[in-house]
Amino acid sequence: MDSKSKLWERGQVKLELKKIPNSPKYEAFIYLRNHSIEYRDDVSLESGILAGNWFKTSLDSYVNPAADASTEFSFSKLNDSIAYLRIPTFSSYNSAKIDSLYKASFPEIRKTSYLIIDVRNNGGGNDNNAAPLLEFMYTDPIKSDVIDVYVTPDNIKVWESWYQSAKQDTVNFKKENLLRLEEEIERQKKAEPYTFISRSKGGEVIRNYDKNDVKKVVIIQNRLSASSCESLLFWAMQSSKTILVGENSGGYVGYGEIGSVPTPCYEFALGCTMTRYREQRKYEAEGIPPDYYLNYDEDWVKQAIRLLND
Repeated sequence: MDSKSKLWERGQVKLELKKIPNSPKYEAFIYLRNHSIEYRDDVSLESGILAGNWFKTSLDSYVNPAADASTEFSFSKLNDSIAYLRIPTFSSYNSAKIDSLYKASFPEIRKTSYLIIDVRNNGGGNDNNAAPLLEFMYTDPIKSDVIDVYVTPDNIKVWESWYQSAKQDTVNFKKENLLRLEEEIERQKKAEPYTFISRSKGGEVIRNYDKNDVKKVVIIQNRLSASSCESLLFWAMQSSKTILVGENSGGYVGYGEIGSVPTPCYEFALGCTMTRYREQRKYEAEGIPPDYYLNYDEDWVKQAIRLLND
């Protein structure tokens, strides 16, 4: 094979595949552009598309419908009865954009029978940015998870750096956001180092929303829907009028708050999580399965519309 990149030469290995017994999936060692290695045990071969972005040359187009979603925040009416909301991230650094999207779209959504929420490629961010969507999904009390935070001197330094960064961003971080960060840091400083402190003991979340016209919600997810985005999926699993469609989510659900600590030599950085979740951990790595798996031969929004109409 030929390569357009000078980083690769003829004969070098780019991808190793091994079929997993009794499974349609493959084990894969994928060598990246800098020749570092990525291991995956969930690689699929669907309709000539391998691992999401490798395509058979005989295909008419090189588009993977599982990941073919806009990087922009958007709202539209697909027809008189279906509203479409595209949310590419829940990052705290996009809070102002997300708030603007909700303020502009929610009045119209409240008058619409069906809602599609597209969170493909949404790697997460902040649960608080996903929480307003509960207005259209909520049907019964929602069980919250038991969450613990690991306290170490280095972890506290990471939290303090996050606080200083948030303090500079007056567009996306309000005073109440900063106050919550301050309280989190102070609790950790008072705790014994190298122990866990509780953030949540679990329980039920009860909401009282004004009535709206939304009868059914469809959430489109893919393997790049991860972390805080998966919080939205957990809430959806507890809603009697919400269905998940697409493919398994990313599976970044058992642990959270990834911080980076520099090591003493060679300027390496150690990335590690600082929170753990009791119940969600069972979906770690495997991800949250959808109620309906979509195929890779057709646009996923079109397939979602058909499910709404069934």
